[in-house]
Amino acid sequence: MVRRRARVFAGLVSIVVAASSAAACILPDFTVVAADVPDTGGSEGGGGDAGPSDDATAQPDGALVCPANTGDCDRNPANGCETDLLVTTAHCGVCDRSCAGAACENGDCKVERLVSALKQPFGLEVAGPRLVWHESESISGCRTADCMASKAILVDINGSLASMPTGTLSPRQIAVEGGRFYYADCLPAANADCGVSSCDIAGCKFTGGTAVVPFNGNRRAMVLVSGVGGIFTHHGLDGLIRTALPSGPTSGENLKYGIGDQLQAFYSGATHVVWLDDNASQANPIGGVFVVAPAGGAATRILPPPVKHLAVDSAVAFTSTGGAAANAASIVGCEVAGCSSAGTILAGNQPYVSDIAADATAVYWSVVGAADPRTNTTPVGAVMRCARPACAGGPTRIADGLLNPVSVRIDATHVYWLERGAPAMPTGAVSRKRR
Repeated sequence: MVRRRARVFAGLVSIVVAASSAAACILPDFTVVAADVPDTGGSEGGGGDAGPSDDATAQPDGALVCPANTGDCDRNPANGCETDLLVTTAHCGVCDRSCAGAACENGDCKVERLVSALKQPFGLEVAGPRLVWHESESISGCRTADCMASKAILVDINGSLASMPTGTLSPRQIAVEGGRFYYADCLPAANADCGVSSCDIAGCKFTGGTAVVPFNGNRRAMVLVSGVGGIFTHHGLDGLIRTALPSGPTSGENLKYGIGDQLQAFYSGATHVVWLDDNASQANPIGGVFVVAPAGGAATRILPPPVKHLAVDSAVAFTSTGGAAANAASIVGCEVAGCSSAGTILAGNQPYVSDIAADATAVYWSVVGAADPRTNTTPVGAVMRCARPACAGGPTRIADGLLNPVSVRIDATHVYWLERGAPAMPTGAVSRKRR
């Protein structure tokens, strides 16, 4: 095939100016494909069959205007728009948008199954090029580049996670800071003599975790997150405890932030602390999403109950309405400075939301599709996405047919989710999709 080559000559500028004045002659589906096209989270490009094209048009700076679904991804105008953006895994939809180990179909990276045959996993966290999660009576992890091959037990924890039904636990059970991860640790067969330990992100199975907070009589942490100020754990009636890194001291934070005996989610940032009580607290019988200054003081409720799960990006908090057992929940956003009583509804009729994640471009969430992931055996779960700020075009289904997805996390390039799988069966899995 002979490709049209970009020719640079003295009269090029005048030709381009003349062409631009006759805009009606330019086909509307032509797109500029340049090196700095951003990844917007969607699958750019379109449908239809398109291969490398001869019909490139040169701009004054030498860049090419390529027909839809093709690109000059090697930045060599001499060979035209050589890349088929519909099927090329290194340039899927747009140049430089790599699908890694997944296929590229119709300009969209398909779901990539990273690891399977897990036994009731939960609490997924992204740690740079690695993933970490709870599994049975251990914490496991892998490298994202070769998760199935590199999957290993990172640390055997004391006691049994089965002593606390995982359906009542927050998805946030592991915190990653620097090259270490932090987790709640209890004495064998204990649920009221627990502390916090840490482990190198590469694992510490043979040496054991390092106690950051020694066993101190506190109940098992129901929420464990990192934030400005250290590691925060909530222990039911034993309250919220902050542990300064790397090795303490600890301090009780309940009175500081007005938190009661129930806490379902917590965020500590540089300018505000956000926490969620799903209307079960003795201290906060009204429940809801609350905001308070990092120094403490009176908390302001920004969203009413019932609510469940929390993600905070910049100055906006996202939650799901309806509490833990909502079969038709809404995903709602609210500025931490305040919003209308209902907030901004991004999506409705979401069956049993199990986790939320957000950044500056999008909000992601998982739905189980059934009331209890500990007993559900039907793969009716899904991972959903809304573009920020107001979910223009409506929510997008990232993946469906999932068996109890209970954690969703994001990084700059991918959205990850963890399926708990079937009861008492090693059918859990971790998957991802290119953003």
